[in-house]
Amino acid sequence: MTIVARVLSSDVLRRGRRRIFVAALEDDSGAVFARWYHQPYLKSVLRKGTRAVVSGEVRFDRFARRLEFVNPSFEVLSEDEAVELVHAGRIVPEYSQIGELSGRRIRKLVKNAIDRFLDDLVEPLPGWVREKRGLAGVVEAVRQIHFPASLERAAEARRRLAYEEFFLFQIIVALRRRRMLAGSGAGQARSWSDGEHGRLLSSLSYRLTAAQERAIAEIRADIEGERVMNRLLQGDVGSGKTVVAAAAMHQAAAAGAQAAIMAPTEVLAEQHHRNIRALLEPLGDVVVLLRGGMKAAEREAALRSIESGEAGVVVGTHALIQDATSFSSLSLVVIDEQHRFGVVQRAALREKGSDPDVLVMTATPIPRTLALTVYGDLDVTVLDEMPPGRTPVSTAVRDESGRKRVYRFLASEIAEGRQVFIVYPLVEESEKIELAAATDMYEKLKREVFPDARVGLVHGRMRPDEKDAAMEAFAEGEIDILVSTTVIEVGVDVPNASVMLVEHA
Repeated sequence: MTIVARVLSSDVLRRGRRRIFVAALEDDSGAVFARWYHQPYLKSVLRKGTRAVVSGEVRFDRFARRLEFVNPSFEVLSEDEAVELVHAGRIVPEYSQIGELSGRRIRKLVKNAIDRFLDDLVEPLPGWVREKRGLAGVVEAVRQIHFPASLERAAEARRRLAYEEFFLFQIIVALRRRRMLAGSGAGQARSWSDGEHGRLLSSLSYRLTAAQERAIAEIRADIEGERVMNRLLQGDVGSGKTVVAAAAMHQAAAAGAQAAIMAPTEVLAEQHHRNIRALLEPLGDVVVLLRGGMKAAEREAALRSIESGEAGVVVGTHALIQDATSFSSLSLVVIDEQHRFGVVQRAALREKGSDPDVLVMTATPIPRTLALTVYGDLDVTVLDEMPPGRTPVSTAVRDESGRKRVYRFLASEIAEGRQVFIVYPLVEESEKIELAAATDMYEKLKREVFPDARVGLVHGRMRPDEKDAAMEAFAEGEIDILVSTTVIEVGVDVPNASVMLVEHA
């Protein structure tokens, strides 16, 4: 309800610790009361005789037996001139408080900015696009999104501004792709050796899946082409992304160039180093690890090997993009769990070479259409097939009544020599959110539920070396149950871990 009324009287009431400002209002139809909680300063604003527009919910107070506004919006009116309403008597925008700036104050500042500067906005959309799509101009859209004349006009403004964001984003993506296709990478094409690829396949103790073979064929076509490869390799955990990347890295090393793979954590980098070295060193490739926690002598030896070109394949963390790291001839960049790296970090690794081919990998299940939208400058390869012998993953939901049965199941898995993840949403218990916390549950699980098991803890507030030590101990089988927050989203491959229990999923 909205009324234009005059203040008859006002007062600040105390109810324990609460202070309530109450005003009696009157218009031509009669009187009504209004109350505002925790705003005693309004006594100096809504003084006796003040005219105001008041908007809000009206309730019937059963105790006072009268109608009352409760925390309404209002706007004081001038006696001698018409005022365009901002805070009441219209569709009122709600802004979240920022520091000491209240939503009401922000609303006033936005209104002043619109009144003073809106006409200076430059229209970014061509006229023919607006006409074809039935879109309002930018000036009208911004005005209506903040202070709409109707909800329909607000919806039209939102549609226009949303379209503008997508339109400009797609223009940027198209320009980046054009620069990539016409870039200096032309002429950097390398051949793909069937003989070297055959040696790799012969050394494997298993056959590649059709999806892996298709992925390698697409990567080969990029490498043999006349433009720089920029490809996203997506596949669930266990689908075999690493061997696909290793096949491409072996081609670079066999051609006398270098390949580098960057992982987001030291533990994951060490795992990649072990696996890739086992795959490629029998073929004659020198595989070197570079990470932040190395001893000085090991680090210096690795840097010399990389700079001289002796290291054909380099596995590392962020250490790969530091100034001290210099490559001899980096021709292929592989970025694992690419969503964990920023744009600048990914670009920094590419700049270590001269227009190197780029392969980014992720297990995060991004639908193909969304991937093409978000990564518009990437070609997309999906490993949609699991290797033979992989046990299908079974997912089940249990409520609190099934907790004891779940714990018995975990205990039986541990008794058979398996390992278990237990994931919680929080590090510590929160007063505001009633969710289980990893640190509290770690102590309870260790003492009460699984006293005979080896229980470890990892969360984001631990020092990196502590997290890595816990993850490595779990990977080495020294921990039966790893209690964790979602920090293990990008962790290590632990084939012996057969169950993951996610609390408050």
